[in-house]
Amino acid sequence: MSKAGLNESRFNMWRAVATMAHADSIVRPHEVHFILENTKDLPLTEAQRERLAFDLRSPSSMQTVFGKITSPRDKEDFFHFARALCWSDGDFDESEQSLLNHLHGLSLTGDEKRVMKYAMAHFNEIYIEGNGQVRDPGFMAMIRTMIGKNAA
Repeated sequence: MSKAGLNESRFNMWRAVATMAHADSIVRPHEVHFILENTKDLPLTEAQRERLAFDLRSPSSMQTVFGKITSPRDKEDFFHFARALCWSDGDFDESEQSLLNHLHGLSLTGDEKRVMKYAMAHFNEIYIEGNGQVRDPGFMAMIRTMIGKNAA
């Protein structure tokens, strides 16, 4: 494991994803599993792992954590991971939709707003209504590829 850990932008992207798990006021086992599974091979320092664990127990301010994501690619990845987390059980709760709607109110550039809209639209296209499942293996491969990318 690297002693340097993830850079601040990438680390705060994961903190924002952990904060997203609190959107409906209940952190469910599948949400914890999603975050643990997707961060297990990342070069997090022990302090970063402890902070993520704390963020899963006690939510941070989305405005504060999202504001610390400085890389455009990390912001893009956040929108994708947030949507994947919200749908990881096949159920997109109203509270989680409300939090994503709240993200529209953050200080986003035009490019960041387009990326967020793309991420939301992409999920709408792959979700099979009535079945409660995401059935796009290409999308899951894309998520795994994103996880393997080095932070910018």
